[in-house]
Formats: sequence, structure tokens, C-alpha cells
Amino acid sequence: MKEVTIFYNSPQQHLTQAVTGFLLLKEQGKISLTIEYGKFKKHCDYLKVLVDGKLCIYDMADSSIIKKELYNECDYYFKRMCLKTDLETYPKLFPYGFNYSCFTKGTGFLKMNLKIYPIKKMTELLRITPFMGKFIGMTDTIEDNYYKNYECNPAEKKPFIVFSARLWNPEKSNMEDLKEERIVINEERIDMITKLKANFGKNYIGGIYKNEFSAKRAAADVLISKEHYKKSVFIRTIKKSSIGIATPGLENSVGYKLAEYLASSMAILTHPHIKDFAFPGDFSENKNYFCYQSANECVAIIKNLLSNDAVLKKMIANNNSYYGNYLSPDKLIENTLAKVA
Repeated sequence: MKEVTIFYNSPQQHLTQAVTGFLLLKEQGKISLTIEYGKFKKHCDYLKVLVDGKLCIYDMADSSIIKKELYNECDYYFKRMCLKTDLETYPKLFPYGFNYSCFTKGTGFLKMNLKIYPIKKMTELLRITPFMGKFIGMTDTIEDNYYKNYECNPAEKKPFIVFSARLWNPEKSNMEDLKEERIVINEERIDMITKLKANFGKNYIGGIYKNEFSAKRAAADVLISKEHYKKSVFIRTIKKSSIGIATPGLENSVGYKLAEYLASSMAILTHPHIKDFAFPGDFSENKNYFCYQSANECVAIIKNLLSNDAVLKKMIANNNSYYGNYLSPDKLIENTLAKVA
């Protein structure tokens, strides 16, 4: 049994999947787990973990940049946005896999965060307080994000296509290149949703999340109401649907939605940038996902899938298997621990 120590100091959503994996492995009696608490840091996209005396870094950042100081300090470096080209340069580097925010049941996360949170910020813990988040009307609570909620029976899926997205306000970025990135992302998302609505009617579920910024940039008929913001509604939707569309996230990252689609055994259409990154297991084009270069090409691929039920069901089955072997939080972390000699 491996001896594991997590050095925990941040409630950042980027870290919840990894922490969930460790907590589940402890419950299953597969590891001995100790948690050491550090000084509170609200925004932190990496986790330090000691495994049988070896220091492991779990880098969950959106960026593909290797944190050199952390890399030089550690024995193993598991990176979410792991470029295939970097594997040739950094011998301690390993692909972490896909990331999404998910939790175990119970009060484990609440107890962990009570150890690090400043008293003046305690109200922020309502989201991860069982029952309380829903009681005060939060749209995204710890119960909504219980990792088992995503799992489904692939045989019960319907020919629905899912894609919802937010728009990013370029003026909220201080860097010119990131402002331009946000403008391009916004335009691509509006174009995609407009064409999906036009081509698939009621079989398409989704739209642009409505807020003050998006209401000025997108047509009213592609905006969706606050009801659709609820994580519980989103999860129910992807569990019954067959096809999920993913677009690049900020810093050209592979976003959480793709991982959520995998967790719910969906066929996936995504941008070719995914091929720049390394993932655990045999995750490959035409087996686990199809690539599109434009909204028009995406529409054409979907039409082909809907007319070829065997191909669609095969990809759904492949992704159900991938989730069970490489993405379920306990299995994902167990796979990383197997690398630690």
C-alpha cells in the first residue's frame, strides 16, 4: 500500500477531481492518506503530493507551460495540458489526463477547507456544504458535482446534440494577445450555436449563457436563460444525449466539458488542437472523438453520425470504456500512482 501525503492549501476547482481521486482510493483501502494543511491560497492550479517519499506535482493549469521551478523540485510531474513535444524534453513529465470539477459524497471537502479558509471568507464554503448550497439557491453545488452523477447507461441515450458556452469579455484580460483570443473564441462559439440551431432544431440542446456581456454580442435566439446554468440540468442533459461538442478553452486548453462528455459516455466532436496533447491510454481520433475545422464541418460530421447508428454507438461505447479505465477520479489517480516507482 502506498503512503500518500497531500499538501493542501487551495479550494481551486481545478484540484477537486485529483483530491476526489485520492479520497476515494483511501476509502477503498488502496492507499494510506495524510493531509498536511498549508497557508490559504485561493487561486492555485497545482497540487503537491508525496508518494512513498517521492514528490509528485499535479499541474492542473489551463496553460501548457511547464512550471520549471516545480519541475526541478519534483520526482514526477503529472500535467493536465501535457504537450506531446514536451514529453521528449522532460523525462519526469507524464500526462495527467482530462480534468473536470467533481466531488465525493459527504463532508470531506468541507472539513478540508475549514482547515485553511480565513474566517472572513467562510461564506464561500456554502457551495461545498452539503444541502446548504441548494437551500440558498446556488446553481452549482457539491451535490450537483458528485462524480457518480455523470455516469449513465449508454443504451438509454437519444440522438440529441449538446453544446452550451459562455462568452469571455476581452476587456477583462490585461494582455492584448489574450484579448484577441477571447474575441476569436466568442465568434466561433456564436457561429457554432447559430448553425446547430438552424440544422438540428429540437435535437440540439444548448446556447450561449445569457449575461450583460453576451446579451450585447449575440442574437437573442441563441441565448439561454439562468435555468440552463444549473449544473444538475446540464448533467441530466448530457446523460441522455449522444453527441457533445467541445471548443478550445482559454489558453488553447482542453476544457472541462470534454471530460464531462466522456464521463457521460458521449460521442465527441472537438477542435484539432486536441491532437497536440498527450493523454493516458489509447485516446485517439475517430475512436474517441472526431475533429472539425469549422462550424460547417461540424454540422456535416453530426449529420453523418446521425445517419450511421453503428458508428455513433461504437464511439459511445469506446468513451464509456475510457471513462472506466482512465477518467473516473479514483482510476485516474490510481494510474498516476502506478507510475511512481
